[in-house]
Amino acid sequence: MILANAPSLADIIAAPKVLLHDHLDGGLRPETVIELADRYGYELPFATADQASEWFFCGGDDIGNLPLYLEKFRHTIGVMQHADALHQVAKECAEDGFPPQRHLEAFQYLQRENFHFTIHAGEGFGPRSIWKALQWCGAERLGHGYRIIEDIQFNDGDEARLGSLAQYMVDRRIPLEVCPTSNVHTEGAASSAEHPIGMLAALGFRVTVNTDNRLMSRCSMSSEFHALVTHQGWTMDDITAASINAAKSAFLSYDERNNLIDHILTSSS
Repeated sequence: MILANAPSLADIIAAPKVLLHDHLDGGLRPETVIELADRYGYELPFATADQASEWFFCGGDDIGNLPLYLEKFRHTIGVMQHADALHQVAKECAEDGFPPQRHLEAFQYLQRENFHFTIHAGEGFGPRSIWKALQWCGAERLGHGYRIIEDIQFNDGDEARLGSLAQYMVDRRIPLEVCPTSNVHTEGAASSAEHPIGMLAALGFRVTVNTDNRLMSRCSMSSEFHALVTHQGWTMDDITAASINAAKSAFLSYDERNNLIDHILTSSS
């Protein structure tokens, strides 16, 4: 479903964007994986950058296989075990599987130190994981969070009735770091067209668009937005709104956030 006045991919590439959710260990260049493995004698199941690109990509038969998806990180993390390797990867540019409430002391320490943090929730598990991240741990943003859709009831006329947690998130402007392509690859959503991001945005959630793992999903900010234009009928106004949401939610100073928002609005006008 593409609207007649839909922005082109070139328009999207030229538009300012703000990225909140992107894994360092999921965004290595294939060439860098090979280079670091050779440098430190790390054994890989492939030999060339092209083979690495194919091996890491999760868009084919791997879709829906979350254990296999996460297994790929064993090798990206494996080549990042030295300080200079980590610096190189960061310059070029996990969810660890444990419930955040097991780390309450750490999160409470962060709060006492006035430190900002986000928590993965509402991806592998539903609204209860979101509730724990927000109400137990004090998360300011949610990594993914799209399964809050399960706390919303829809009647036959598609009228939405938000549950108490969903309403709390809308009222408190809790940012959702949504990663549509990654969610399809881990089978959290059946397809780009069926991903709930559009519905959540329409219901007033503070939705942001992100890449998650660029190496595994072969995506960029532009490709993420282009998929939403192609499959959900997003417009440039929708892209701008999501980018402003991300700017508002960035862990920057108030003045820096305002400057970022001004830049987005000026570039989009």
